[in-house]
Amino acid sequence: MLLLGTTKAVKDAIDVSKGDRQPVGGIILDTYNRLGDALIKLAIELPKEVRETLTEEPILGEIPISLEPFADIDILGFALNKEAETITIRINPHFLSTDSAQDAKDTLSGAISLFKGMSTDQQMKELLGKIEVDITDSWININFEITLHEIEELTETFQP
Repeated sequence: MLLLGTTKAVKDAIDVSKGDRQPVGGIILDTYNRLGDALIKLAIELPKEVRETLTEEPILGEIPISLEPFADIDILGFALNKEAETITIRINPHFLSTDSAQDAKDTLSGAISLFKGMSTDQQMKELLGKIEVDITDSWININFEITLHEIEELTETFQP
């Protein structure tokens, strides 16, 4: 086993393996397991302070997209995987209520549609069209696949 992390995290993991501490369980473990097999994956609990800052002001300046629906995220899962030439990104936020999850899904789907409609770049429209957002109970599932070739093309597009 190879273990990387802060000194405290590594010591905690060693304590768990020796039986001196209890392993992670509950919603954090559920979130981690939902991500399946991946090259990189993590599950984190969002502190209340972080959630509260999401309601302070809309992002993107002139485009008033409120992040208030995201203030009810309690756990966030993230996975990145690479198979052959394809990179897959999964983001799975868990919400305190199904209503909050639905509002956040509607906000995400609406923002993607708005940016896709406003974009004059066909490649950007195609990439935005690849973002899948769906909901299961209090979970939002955001999936995105991109090829290495598409990343190279995107990089060239944004270079001066």
